[in-house]
Amino acid sequence: MRQRTPSVTESDVDRVVRRDFEPKDAAEVELLLRELGGGMSPRVKLAVLKLSEGLLDSVHRNLDAARRDWRDVIAHAEYPNYMRRVSAPGAVRSDQRSEIIRADWEQYDAWLNR
Repeated sequence: MRQRTPSVTESDVDRVVRRDFEPKDAAEVELLLRELGGGMSPRVKLAVLKLSEGLLDSVHRNLDAARRDWRDVIAHAEYPNYMRRVSAPGAVRSDQRSEIIRADWEQYDAWLNR
């Protein structure tokens, strides 16, 4: 089973900022994401927001991580169980791998659309 990738937009980013952050912090988060620049996709921005769990200090740390390697924030935000459990080829059976991938997609989708 292939891992799914979300199809997200800047409007999803705006919605999640308003949903997950206190109004006093939301404006700063929006500014930080704008300063990140056009090089970061909405998918990367959402990964930063998901990993930050509504905490402004965490946004700063996760943005730094995204600047170093955006793939890391995506991997840990979208595929957390896979990153924890599948450390090497053959580490888990293929049926377990499929279940992990399915569960990761369900948790991401539930977070995005709550």
